Amino acid sequence: MIKRTMAFMLGVAALAATPALADGGAERVPLVTNTKAKKECSACHMAFQPAFLPADAWKTMMRNLDEHFGENAFLMPETKKAIARYYTSHAPKKAGPMLLTPEGETTQRITETSGWRNAHREVKPGAFKAGDVGAKANCPACHKKASKGVYEDD
Repeated sequence: MIKRTMAFMLGVAALAATPALADGGAERVPLVTNTKAKKECSACHMAFQPAFLPADAWKTMMRNLDEHFGENAFLMPETKKAIARYYTSHAPKKAGPMLLTPEGETTQRITETSGWRNAHREVKPGAFKAGDVGAKANCPACHKKASKGVYEDD
């Protein structure tokens, strides 16, 4: 499973056109560096790195914050514009195979991408709802160094 997770991260890092950095020998996904994005996005969940979705998916997501996965994630227009600009400028311009759904379409859900599914295929579905995990998108529950961009198997 470590090899699949590392392959996913390497693919994401390559797609982001940002070199992966070493962290104790583990590959890193470039971190969220925009202070507004870090503050606003992490108010409800982990501030996901731009590399996990293509620019078009981030554009769509930011346009539809009133229906953000069943919630109204309202932001002031200036803040919304700044965050959208940050995510779209730091995301891969096109969705490569790792960022597409198995059907070859783009998605706004990181957990629906081929890369995420491949990296987690040995995890039993019930594990995402168990204990402190609660949901597939709660990366830090299993990946203790997610805040540092490290997603190796923990």
